[in-house]
Amino acid sequence: MFVFPDGTLIDTERADNLPPVCDLSTVSDRSLVDIVLALPLLNANGGNLDDGSESERPRRWKSERVNVQELAGHEQSEVAVLRHNLTLRMAHQENAAWLTCPVTRLVRDAQGQWCRDPRFISPSADAVCQSFADD
Repeated sequence: MFVFPDGTLIDTERADNLPPVCDLSTVSDRSLVDIVLALPLLNANGGNLDDGSESERPRRWKSERVNVQELAGHEQSEVAVLRHNLTLRMAHQENAAWLTCPVTRLVRDAQGQWCRDPRFISPSADAVCQSFADD
């Protein structure tokens, strides 16, 4: 479970899909890259649902059809549900249209392979540690 700075709750165990992988082939010239979890900003004028059409800005939600069991009986029905349109992005990209939160830092090892920087502590992990320290 994760909470963005605007209070948006992300729960990939029950409601939200995991974001697609981040393509690191575009940063072959870098030795360090910060990865952020990103959610499109809410547009107060609407148009927040990704319906597959072209848009100049990212959309906050995607619609997905799922089968659910009827409460009374053995029937199943298909319903549309909204899922947050999460993605992994790099911190150096243009992220003005996104809510972002750092999740990891990747560094190149001696063989040039990407690995997680063990010294990096994400803000969400820091908040969890802080709550335990306060007890």
